[in-house]
Amino acid sequence: VTLISKIDTIMIEGITNSQAFVGIYAIAFSISNTIDVVKRPIVKLSLPIIAKNLKENKLAKVLSIYRKSSINLMIAGSFMFTLLWLNIDLIFSIIPNSDIYQAGKYVVFFLALAKLFDLSLGVNYEIIQSSIYYKWNILLTPFLAVLSIVLNIYFITKYSFLGAAIATAISILTYNILRTVLVLVKLKLHPFTANYLKVILLIFIPFFINYFISIENLIFNLCWNLLVLFFTFILPIYLLKLSAEFNYLIDVVLVKLRIIKIKKD
Repeated sequence: VTLISKIDTIMIEGITNSQAFVGIYAIAFSISNTIDVVKRPIVKLSLPIIAKNLKENKLAKVLSIYRKSSINLMIAGSFMFTLLWLNIDLIFSIIPNSDIYQAGKYVVFFLALAKLFDLSLGVNYEIIQSSIYYKWNILLTPFLAVLSIVLNIYFITKYSFLGAAIATAISILTYNILRTVLVLVKLKLHPFTANYLKVILLIFIPFFINYFISIENLIFNLCWNLLVLFFTFILPIYLLKLSAEFNYLIDVVLVKLRIIKIKKD
């Protein structure tokens, strides 16, 4: 696992002989890594519950956690990915030496997209790890390491540091598909529901609007993107009740805002 997390940076320097490229990649990696923050608390909360229910063979409860984690992580990840990518020029503009690090723009895109895909398939790794099929991870993780090395050699040689991002994205995509298929074949569980597919469709709307309507001023563009995200992504998910947990969270926020308003009045 440590090898997988470091191999792209090591191979960029080894193949390109450029520490500057490593620096650009590292900054882009750090920016994209913000999307991954939402997964950690959910994984920590879910793991002991998944382990307990699998031990008691309560697959219906495991399926419920699997699907809830997938749709809610996808909603959170999609929001962060969209906000990040639509405002990527603003983010790079406030970084010192932005003219240098701007070259890592599409590194952010591929790495963030990979992390979004990882989020969208929920706690598949945790289900495997807590089940009697945990030994499959002993095979899958080295497979990912080998795949990462092979892809990095090819794509870094061809596309420099951007190639490392492409290689990482393909590796994570392949790894997650294999984990999802394994859970489906061995435990007959999958994260996909009608509401899950509806969220996927909503993801594309802000990008479609941004393609036709974009504001040159980066600060105004940020405000515009927030409005678009609210009315075309957040509000539809809430009104269509695609996630009970998401609606509960919004309702809690609205109640707190009402209380604050009453206290001020």
